[in-house]
Amino acid sequence: MADVVGLLVLAGLMVLTISVVPDFGIPTPFWFYVYIVLALICWHFWHSDKFPNKTKDWLWFVLVSIVLGAIFFGSDMMIGHFYYPDLPVVDAAKKNGGPFGFILTLVVCPGLTIIGLASLARSLLASKSF
Repeated sequence: MADVVGLLVLAGLMVLTISVVPDFGIPTPFWFYVYIVLALICWHFWHSDKFPNKTKDWLWFVLVSIVLGAIFFGSDMMIGHFYYPDLPVVDAAKKNGGPFGFILTLVVCPGLTIIGLASLARSLLASKSF
């Protein structure tokens, strides 16, 4: 039951993400594949001994992913503004390429944050005794 709740929370967070970032020009069917990949990653995390299973650990995972995402986004804005001074700072950050560019920022936050929140919800349900 906890896995189902975690996957439902993941789906809800994906719907929220799609509604917040519709201007990226990503086709809607692509998000289904993103959900499948994130669900498989979550499933692996949940059933592996190498990843945290405690609610407190997942809360730290979420907080660290948000902080790292903010740091990465700040560096993307600074580097983007350096290379594209005529663009607004956020647009310049989006143009920041390379292996540590804007894509990595999106993987960390919201990517890992969504995984962490779904895992946190699963962990909360799994820790309750019914």
